[in-house]
Amino acid sequence: HIHSEHSPDGRMALDEIVACARARGLQGVAVCDHDRALTETCNAPDFLLIPGIELSTDRGHLLGLFLTAPIQYTTWKETVQAIHDQGGITVLAHPYQNKRSGSLEPFRPILNDIDAVETWNSRANRKYPHANDNAFIMALLRNKLSTGGSDAHVPQEVGRGFLTVDVEERTLAAVKAQILGGYKPEGGRYWGHGRP
Repeated sequence: HIHSEHSPDGRMALDEIVACARARGLQGVAVCDHDRALTETCNAPDFLLIPGIELSTDRGHLLGLFLTAPIQYTTWKETVQAIHDQGGITVLAHPYQNKRSGSLEPFRPILNDIDAVETWNSRANRKYPHANDNAFIMALLRNKLSTGGSDAHVPQEVGRGFLTVDVEERTLAAVKAQILGGYKPEGGRYWGHGRP
């Protein structure tokens, strides 16, 4: 996931995100601004902009991917349901970024509600060196899909984490189906360490 200038801490316009991503060999990005769904478009032929959001909740940050309309956080259950009602995918974003313990306990009440765990976030390990390892273990133990991304807020961060999906046709529907079928998050130190 990537943040645009519409996030309070984002510094990139959509066209800059597309240019940076293309320069790093990416063919699409999920724009997930803080508490704001992507409603803008830009002229980007042969590049896929996945509309998303990163919601600040009482349970941590929740990504909604493949949204068709804005979402507002109310309660955890209602918000997850609203994302699913749009056909979206729910992802627990960087769950251990600010936690020193790898305990599953704080997350047990919500793990059945989500589709995936962000197991590679290029910024998470800055705050806690085992953040991505713990997220990967969570996904593995709870049989959740794994996602990964750069969580880029500035141009230099674009592409530090990414997903590899193999689709015949670069469409939102094809990419979503492939993600739900399982795929490989990649980036940073994890590349080459035998991670799935």
